[in-house]
Amino acid sequence: GCTVNRKGKIEGKPRQSGPDAGFQLSSLYALALGWGDIAKAFIEAKRPREVQDFVNGYLGEPWQRKSTEQTWQTLGRRLAGDYNFGQIPVGSIFLTAGVDKQIEHYVYWVDAWGENAVPRCVDYGYAHSDDELANVLARSYVRVDGGPTLPINYTLIDSGFKPHEVYNLCKRLHNPAANRFVMPLKGDHGDLRGPLPYRDGNLDATHKSVRRAGLRRQVLVFSNKSYWEDVVQDALDTLKPGDPNSLTIPAGAADDEDMLKQLLNAVEIDGIWDKTSPDEPDDFRAAHRYSRTAAEKRVSRNWKKVRYFPPKPDISAKKTLKSRQ
Repeated sequence: GCTVNRKGKIEGKPRQSGPDAGFQLSSLYALALGWGDIAKAFIEAKRPREVQDFVNGYLGEPWQRKSTEQTWQTLGRRLAGDYNFGQIPVGSIFLTAGVDKQIEHYVYWVDAWGENAVPRCVDYGYAHSDDELANVLARSYVRVDGGPTLPINYTLIDSGFKPHEVYNLCKRLHNPAANRFVMPLKGDHGDLRGPLPYRDGNLDATHKSVRRAGLRRQVLVFSNKSYWEDVVQDALDTLKPGDPNSLTIPAGAADDEDMLKQLLNAVEIDGIWDKTSPDEPDDFRAAHRYSRTAAEKRVSRNWKKVRYFPPKPDISAKKTLKSRQ
């Protein structure tokens, strides 16, 4: 919010209050770096997030996102895959879900994840009660590659509204023995900045929400909203389906005006994300962000260890068929 004029005086009002002012100089002034080092960093910055890091870190300049003017129709056509609702595309390894809690309902989003952090949405919708949401999260989905059905492995539920209710719901649905992990999440708007997509938190009984839930302690995940808004916007604006951190939706979702408009309802102004249309919802976008956070939590931010192996053919079934012939 502030700038330094040619006379060396600070002008403008800061966007955030604080006792100290900080400024980052361009790496072009650094004696420890040569022009070749900076040029190498620029050439290696290929993904949108890497380009942003170069502009912020090396050049010491604010990042100005170039938003594209997209209609929900063009977005739907661009993101549509060749699979149907409830189907897990080939190459997928595990499922995550993000849930945004509203006053009278939940909004959920389910992604199937492959290598290199490639998500493909397999399901989304509304649940109007705890029991209805429980039924959604208990679903198993059919794999196109013929492998066994997969459950939703990791779910994060927004706890910004009535957190004590969310804590108890997560306690009810959390079932590690069945490979179903359900944890509360809270969007971190100020304390979590920089490249970290999330951080783990641990609340004790000094927090009112923990006491109201009748608990002594509550573990939850803080999601970096700014980080994930950048990632989602890159998926909507520039990345092709199948690219790392891109997005693909079921073929039948290409005409879903409500969902697609919610995905597009975000704008970045001076580094702060907000709704493009304040009176319109962005709940599906939020739920998708939470699903992405769940995936990062699921792999402990290490996608190199995630590998897809095609299902082995059912040899016993082939032998039975051959004996019948």
